[in-house]
Amino acid sequence: MRTIKPVLLTVMLTLIGTRSIAAPTGEQVQALLNRATQLRKTEDFQQSNQLCQRALQLDPHNAQALGILGENYLLLGEYGKALPVIEQRTKWHPSDQPDRLLGLALVSMGQQRGVPILEQSYKTVPDHLTLLWLTDAYLLTGHYTQARTTAYEFRNAFPALRAGNEVCSLADALAQHYDESITNLGRFACERIRKRSELDDSHNPRDERTPVDEHLIDGAMSKIERDNFVKMLEAKHQQMSPAQLAFVKALVRIFAHDYNQAISLASSAPANARQPDADLIVIYALILKRDFPGAQGILDKLMARYPTSANVLDAVDLFHYQADSRQAGITSLKKLLEKNPKNLAAQVELIKIYRDIDRPEESLKYCKLALAQKPSDTELLMLQSGIFIRLDNDSAAMSTLNSALSSNKDNGEAYFMRASIYTQQQKWNEAIADLSQCIRLRYEVMKSLQARAACYSALHKDALAQKDYLEAQRTDRRVKHKEFWGY
Repeated sequence: MRTIKPVLLTVMLTLIGTRSIAAPTGEQVQALLNRATQLRKTEDFQQSNQLCQRALQLDPHNAQALGILGENYLLLGEYGKALPVIEQRTKWHPSDQPDRLLGLALVSMGQQRGVPILEQSYKTVPDHLTLLWLTDAYLLTGHYTQARTTAYEFRNAFPALRAGNEVCSLADALAQHYDESITNLGRFACERIRKRSELDDSHNPRDERTPVDEHLIDGAMSKIERDNFVKMLEAKHQQMSPAQLAFVKALVRIFAHDYNQAISLASSAPANARQPDADLIVIYALILKRDFPGAQGILDKLMARYPTSANVLDAVDLFHYQADSRQAGITSLKKLLEKNPKNLAAQVELIKIYRDIDRPEESLKYCKLALAQKPSDTELLMLQSGIFIRLDNDSAAMSTLNSALSSNKDNGEAYFMRASIYTQQQKWNEAIADLSQCIRLRYEVMKSLQARAACYSALHKDALAQKDYLEAQRTDRRVKHKEFWGY
């Protein structure tokens, strides 16, 4: 049989030619890689790797196969295997652009020289995936100040991505900014609950995981790499106290949806360490695993001790939202205001609750009370703007948005909301100016391009409209491509 195969191959090549045999081979490689991509979506990285290896047997220098294989190894935490594969891709497919996958692989292997590669990569391609990986690199190499800066830049630029609050919370914790860390953890928990409600009503945490494509967006922050990140913390950050290390590890376990382990780690911290932070981690974990009686007991104690803590009251709102008892949450917050009418944290929570249950008049009442204390607070101004828009009071919304932009001229959300009002008023040039600011600030880029194109069309500037429509399509394709392939 071994002697027959070469003969048959020679006959085939003679009869149909080498060019026609190459096409099916190319199609076969692409079919293997398409299947490898689908397996990545189900997190079957081992089987995906096998298909990539088969594709590389047919086409040893295939950039796509090497890219998938290298990133799979990274997601599996097999950095020793990832680095040579990625280096092969860089060698066989050189580019003037920095290879961010190579940068991440080097950082994962503990090599600092990967950091400048990722820094240069983000300057060249300033997208969400590169920025997230650069933040990861700073975290893993102990550059916590830089990590906090890029983490918040990531969350502000790409507010729709779940990873933003996660990476901000972790960067804050490692830099020992525990209050901010807990705030972002609360936002993460809210996103998890909202996402879970959209997916299904299952009470089984294993069935409540976010879609796998979000894990691919997260890159190095996948569940498997979070496990490795904990090991790196233990090995490289002996300067952290046991309580600090337990706090950070508990956060990581929540992000990995391992709530029991998170509770155990947070509870192991000394009773006087970073209160109420440790208890809040336990509460969020209990809420996420739907243990409402357990969460309620701890929450009542925290409310008695910290009645003006924004983070504690955020947890109160989250608890009652998840337990389907919003009215009870309102009652608890109003009791706090009876004791202290200037309890700003309670006022803010009531604003959000009444907004969420579609009672904008009540929400507006508490918004005015809060703004009387902090008239230039951007968050309060944005909340009030949204309420005015819901009440169809465009003039009041516009005035409030102008105040918000006076406080922060780089507020992409304010520009976007103001542009929507201008569009309804058919003030096309004003809308175009605000949407251009959104694009500059990288806030909702694709939606901003589409909206600006519609404004250009209304002004009969068809060439500019077509340019924006095409750029929006390219942006959409780039995002989808990077979500799948990581480059």
